[in-house]
Amino acid sequence: RCPVRRHCAAYATGTVDRFPETTARPKATRRRFIAFVIRRGNTVLVRQRPAGVVNAHLWEFPNAEVTPDDPEAVTAAAHALGVAATGGSPLAVIRHSITRYRMTLEGHPAARRGRPTSTLGQWQPLERLRDLAFTAAHGRLAKHVDGRGPA
Repeated sequence: RCPVRRHCAAYATGTVDRFPETTARPKATRRRFIAFVIRRGNTVLVRQRPAGVVNAHLWEFPNAEVTPDDPEAVTAAAHALGVAATGGSPLAVIRHSITRYRMTLEGHPAARRGRPTSTLGQWQPLERLRDLAFTAAHGRLAKHVDGRGPA
C-alpha cells in the first residue's frame, strides 16, 4: 500500500521490517533547582543569564542546582547564594522537561544576606516581571510571584 514502493530499496529487497532503525532513548536525568524570591517593597530580585550559557540573556530568579534527593538542599543553596530562606514550604514547585532532563524548580521566599545585591541580580518592579523574557520554568514561577496565578 505504500505509494513509493516502486522506488523503495527496502521493499525491493524484502527488508521493510528493518526500517527505520530505532535506537534506545537516553535515560531521563533528574535535575533539581532551588530558586529564591527576594522582595524589597514592591520589587523583586532577578538576574539575567550570562552570554555563552544555555538560555543566555534570559531572566531568572537567583538559584542553584542541588542534588535531587538532598533533604538539606534549600539550606545548602541559600548558603551558596548568600541568602536566608525565610519559609519552610516553597511558594511554588515547577516541573519542566527539556529533551532528556526532568527538572524541578522550587521557588522559596528569602531575604538578602551579606552579599551585595549586584552579585545576585537587580531589583525589578513586580509589575515589570511580565515584560521580562524569563526561562520557561522561571517564567512560570514569576506568575506566582507577581500575582498572575499558578503556573
